[in-house]
Amino acid sequence: MENEFIPYTESLALKELGFDEPCFVYEYTGDTGNNVNHTIETSPSLAKNHNKDSLCVSKPTWKQAFRWFREKYNLDVTFRKIDYGPKNQFTGYYFSIYKGNELIDIHGADKKCKLYEEAELKCLKALIETVKEKQL
Repeated sequence: MENEFIPYTESLALKELGFDEPCFVYEYTGDTGNNVNHTIETSPSLAKNHNKDSLCVSKPTWKQAFRWFREKYNLDVTFRKIDYGPKNQFTGYYFSIYKGNELIDIHGADKKCKLYEEAELKCLKALIETVKEKQL
């Protein structure tokens, strides 16, 4: 089930960008100063914006994070599987990021990801950087 939620580092970056949607998984960073995080799951009926608490970081699902970028910043993504070489022996994934109809980033075949999940993480990081750099 842990694979359904974005990693802590990216969750924290979303919090810094203003992510404010209800989540039922969050990390409690604690007040002991030893930077030990504890993942806590609640019932979906108890989902809330845990980012309002300075000691907590909401962990959205992948779908929720991508939807948030689409709705808040008009940034949409597409993922593609590529097969090439003799008998399609080389397979990988790449992504494109669009703002409206404008292509603003592409992670092409020369930088392909072996796993779909790797492409998702690279795309999420690219979305975060896009918003930070361009102050969207």
